[in-house]
Amino acid sequence: MSNNNFNECLKIGKEWETRLVPWLEKYLGKKWEVVDTSDVHRDQDGDQFPDFTLVNQATEKVSFLDAKKRCIYKHKGHKPSFGFDKNFYTSYTNIAKKYNTKCYVGFYDPAFDAKHWYLLDLAKPEDFIFDYGNNGFGQPICYRWYVGSLQKFKL
Repeated sequence: MSNNNFNECLKIGKEWETRLVPWLEKYLGKKWEVVDTSDVHRDQDGDQFPDFTLVNQATEKVSFLDAKKRCIYKHKGHKPSFGFDKNFYTSYTNIAKKYNTKCYVGFYDPAFDAKHWYLLDLAKPEDFIFDYGNNGFGQPICYRWYVGSLQKFKL
């Protein structure tokens, strides 16, 4: 991926994170505080850290949410899906285990569905695993969840 393409992806991702915050605050209400942790890229163990920490105001229990502006995957022989590579999956499931809590990923693809975003609870087993093989772009093993198996929210 070229530097320009990478920077454009970062810009699009930041716009989606910014758009998600007011929605979360409205949807979750005063019970949960939405803390932007997008400036924390990795934790002390080197695991990727989610964009938002959701703090229950009554119990102080935390959950985590990462916002992903991604394109829908349309792998041959499969229904449309969202997903990510093995490293991302491993980092976020590690975070959930360390804090004994839930970790979620919010997917958004305006070309697929501009009026909705989709929520994945990482405790849900993947619908399938796709192996890109040695493609020169990092981890070839990718986890996928069918769009129809995710929670859908109106923006």
